[in-house]
Amino acid sequence: MTAAGQGGPLSTSFERRQLEIAPVEAKLPIPIGWSAVLFSDELLPRQVVPIHAFGVDLVAYRSASGEVAVLDAYCPHMGAHLGHGGVVSGELLVCPFHGWRWNREGRCGGIPYSKQGRSDVRTGAWPARDRNGFIYVWHDPSGAPPSWEVEAIPEIGDPRYRITARKLWSDIHSHPQELNENGVDIAHFTTIHGFTTRGIDWRPDRHTYTLAYDIDPLETGVEGESRYWIESFTEGPSCTRTRFHGAIEGVTIHSWLVTDPGHVAVRSLYAFARAVSDEAARRVFENSQAGWSRDVEIWHHKRYRSRPQLVPEEAIVHDFRRWFSQFYAPPTRNGSHAG
Repeated sequence: MTAAGQGGPLSTSFERRQLEIAPVEAKLPIPIGWSAVLFSDELLPRQVVPIHAFGVDLVAYRSASGEVAVLDAYCPHMGAHLGHGGVVSGELLVCPFHGWRWNREGRCGGIPYSKQGRSDVRTGAWPARDRNGFIYVWHDPSGAPPSWEVEAIPEIGDPRYRITARKLWSDIHSHPQELNENGVDIAHFTTIHGFTTRGIDWRPDRHTYTLAYDIDPLETGVEGESRYWIESFTEGPSCTRTRFHGAIEGVTIHSWLVTDPGHVAVRSLYAFARAVSDEAARRVFENSQAGWSRDVEIWHHKRYRSRPQLVPEEAIVHDFRRWFSQFYAPPTRNGSHAG
């Protein structure tokens, strides 16, 4: 690649052509961390739900006491899918094929036709948390336990707030790194979203970061409402929340889940103070989702560049990618990433 200020038009044109004809770059690996696989009320007591996440089939169930568990989908006995016909008996998930029972830790909890049983047999159990209106599952290809917990969001469950809307984008052709990277890519705010950002305050701290922008206060778009401002907090590779202050008090929560490499499901939940009118809450939701729609259109058709050709004003993108790299498993001997 030519150094800055060197090379004539011919070399620049050649470099651009090389970028266009280059083979598709390898897909980013599935990151380590928590992702929301369901909204909490999609899994009721004694309910069983099949899930496809992280490129594999899983099954979620809620026990009679209300505890949530996520297991590998296929029974270790003879391969039946536990999410299709499986039932909950007390605290155990019962296989629809032969009635083998599985507890939340993936241990065999009984075989109806065997006196001896198979206490040595286990199926894969995934760390799961029911929090903030979502059911989160921990993904780490090494099998290591969670290295941090999902932070509880106080507005959820606070009687002074209510959930006003939620949204599922079931298949976005992208990756959590790119969805998060959108927040530090301030140049696209003008071209895609129609407002200019004068500056950005991005503060990483271990597996989290906070984000604030220097922009004119946003209008609610509702007659009679005054201005409000926002702040954003991201936890791990796939969980983010935005708080509204001023005339509108509330929080929006988003989590992205890699269903298969190159495919992401996004779950969003909107909660506002009861003093905020339904109309104002609706406007915020509609404006937010309109912005998402414009981003999704770009994500569906773009190609990830591991070495983007940036200008100095975009140096924060490099800083962000270095921060995000902590969520990737170390490369294997063949150079690929586990998971």
